[in-house]
Amino acid sequence: MTSAIAIEHLRVAALFFASALLLPFSTGCQSKLTNRSVPHNSPISAVTSCLKQFQTSELDGALKVCNEAIVSTPNQAELLRDRALVHILNGNYQEACSDVAAGLELIRGAVATVGSMLHYELEVRQATCEHSLTARSNN
Repeated sequence: MTSAIAIEHLRVAALFFASALLLPFSTGCQSKLTNRSVPHNSPISAVTSCLKQFQTSELDGALKVCNEAIVSTPNQAELLRDRALVHILNGNYQEACSDVAAGLELIRGAVATVGSMLHYELEVRQATCEHSLTARSNN
């Protein structure tokens, strides 16, 4: 890998981490809104994050929890946002960008009810993905 590409990957990771810093401030408001998108009597209605017991030393475990949560509640953009972060930490930028795009698609298709902060976070990450793709194609 050339140093320019390595630097670009670091910049992409830094931008994703910066947008992830918004996560703790946004989940409190979103959980109330998101629970409306899943039937109240559903045992999974409280699933608004798959990173509640997240440990950076156990990324594979976090990915498994996120995958299971997404299978159980496929229409929650929050879970896709969380899994995108795990993918970034694993260096899987393409998978992260796919999750970001899928999360935005849910929001735009009005399949999920979400807060404006989640929408903003995903849009910032989408811009980062697009920038990264453009930078890779120029090298």
